[in-house]
Amino acid sequence: MISGQGGSLNLLEPYQTGAYTYDQFEPITTDFNINAPDISFSNPTPQALTTVTVHALVHNSGEVTTNDILVRFCNGNPDTDSTHIGYRVVSGMGIESSQVVSQEWGIPRLGGNYFIYVDINPSRSISEFDYNNKAFKTISILLCYNLAEFGTALTQWPASSSSFDLIGITNCE
Repeated sequence: MISGQGGSLNLLEPYQTGAYTYDQFEPITTDFNINAPDISFSNPTPQALTTVTVHALVHNSGEVTTNDILVRFCNGNPDTDSTHIGYRVVSGMGIESSQVVSQEWGIPRLGGNYFIYVDINPSRSISEFDYNNKAFKTISILLCYNLAEFGTALTQWPASSSSFDLIGITNCE
């Protein structure tokens, strides 16, 4: 692929005639993109150990209809260290169109901020104008626990002669 100010070109099979070799190029007319505002969550402040649906508005700003577009969802940057959430395949996207792609995510036990990435065409199996197809959004997870579940452990640590009952008290941090 050759990129320049006017766009990108794919190198087709070179061919030779006598002493000359010719390169044939075709314009790349597909281009997917996504930005942070295109990512949303079914619950913007979920609790740990629940499920949230990640929604991604995927754009095809190219000039051709494209089929079988892979969309990857990750907890963390997929280029460094991340936890796989899931994949979805978009069966077809028309010229200059957008489509919402959704993936459920089972939230981990620990609360805190998580960076949810959406990556379109991560394997680069579809030739594109550019491969700037990744965005992320931060979601804050509340760590909630029912203190009654921890009653036995809390009465045993630290060791003391006093005990207490914890019934139906929920704490969120």
